[in-house]
Amino acid sequence: RFELEQGLFDGSITVDNLPAKWNELYASYLGIDVPSDKEGCLQDVHWGSLAFGYFPSYTLGAMYACQFFQHAEKSIPGLRAEIAEGNFTNLRQWLNDNIHSKGSLYPSADELCEAVTGKKLDTSIFLDYLRTKYRKLYKLE
Repeated sequence: RFELEQGLFDGSITVDNLPAKWNELYASYLGIDVPSDKEGCLQDVHWGSLAFGYFPSYTLGAMYACQFFQHAEKSIPGLRAEIAEGNFTNLRQWLNDNIHSKGSLYPSADELCEAVTGKKLDTSIFLDYLRTKYRKLYKLE
């Protein structure tokens, strides 16, 4: 999506050739032929409302969430066990104390992240999360 959005903005892709470009990249990256525009470029609900750039922001949010969760785990002993039991009380309180009550006090998410975790956004935390999750899921270890 990012490449397609970038192409729409820089003029290298037009709205008329967007479906074909979507299909081309889908086949190239995933090896899947798209059966229809409905299941291709039209399935992106953001574009219909002219809301571009959402997918990179979702990834950025997930990166912050991983770093915040890592810090919450250090602050709350047994957090994963609590969550496994359906108990989110301590996590919710931590989020309220550290994120929700302070988020708007900082001019940027980077500054909030540094105030909460003691460091700027660290992409290695998110990459470690992804590696661990998908190695286990797909039995790659």
